[in-house]
Amino acid sequence: MKKVLVTGGAGFIGSHIVDHLIDNGYDVAVLDNLSTGSEENINPAVREKKDRWFKGDIREDAAKVLEEVKPDYVIHNAAQISVKRSIEDPINDAEQNIIGTLALLEQCKRHPSIKRVIFPSSSSVYGTAESFPTKEDAAINPQYPYAIAKATIEQYLKYYESNFGIDYVAFRYSNVFGPRQNPKGEAGVISVFIDQMIKGQPPCIWGNGKQSRDFIHVSDVAAANLAAIRYEGNRHVFNIATGDYTPINTICGMIQSYFQCYSANHKPFDEKVLKICLDASLAKQELGWEPQKELYQGLIETTQWFLDKAKATK
Repeated sequence: MKKVLVTGGAGFIGSHIVDHLIDNGYDVAVLDNLSTGSEENINPAVREKKDRWFKGDIREDAAKVLEEVKPDYVIHNAAQISVKRSIEDPINDAEQNIIGTLALLEQCKRHPSIKRVIFPSSSSVYGTAESFPTKEDAAINPQYPYAIAKATIEQYLKYYESNFGIDYVAFRYSNVFGPRQNPKGEAGVISVFIDQMIKGQPPCIWGNGKQSRDFIHVSDVAAANLAAIRYEGNRHVFNIATGDYTPINTICGMIQSYFQCYSANHKPFDEKVLKICLDASLAKQELGWEPQKELYQGLIETTQWFLDKAKATK
């Protein structure tokens, strides 16, 4: 049975990846410091095993965890995930994201049995793209420290592959949404809208709401990570997205129709990136992956998950 270490496996995306891998017969371990993740997100098959659930930081604990688990693959999701915080404190963002990743890669050098490192990059590396849907060979123009860190890590992955033979796949995710997303700690507008409406508050739309995003469901992201483990080709960078885009106003209206409430607040905001839409045809061609979850279906399922959680905590 192949072993996979998922850093950040208690987080939104990481925990879904863990679930999907376990469902497909992989032996999974998790390393997470719970700074933004939650222990309740961790699959019981991992959480209940002392040799598979490690509470710790990649900067200090990667060495001992890799030595104990001896994984065949590493999926590196541990990160500082807030764009806003990266702007407020770029040094902390770099320490957690760039230095943290380097600490992990330095330890991976000592484990030649590791077949591949899989890294969640971001559509934000493109910045204000000039063509849509945006392909992987488009110019890189990150606008925020968070995006700069993602682009920098991609270059470090290339360096470690070239110099130390550590194979890698970097996924440039578009806007991921789904159950378990934290409306307080992540830049997930869908989870924020749902949380506000559950609380009886009108959703807050920054700017005019005409900015558009390519929304991808977290289950499709989890499936892409499994495809990357099984991948036998030599490509390294893939867009993971739907290839479509939806205005924020439309997303808000779709969720409002579920709650049957139609008021909203608009707040002034200078949005640097007005449109995100990625071409994921390379992932289909090379990985055999393509998104399965239709946007409205994903919105309804996500909304119901948040409603069920709210009822359970009352």
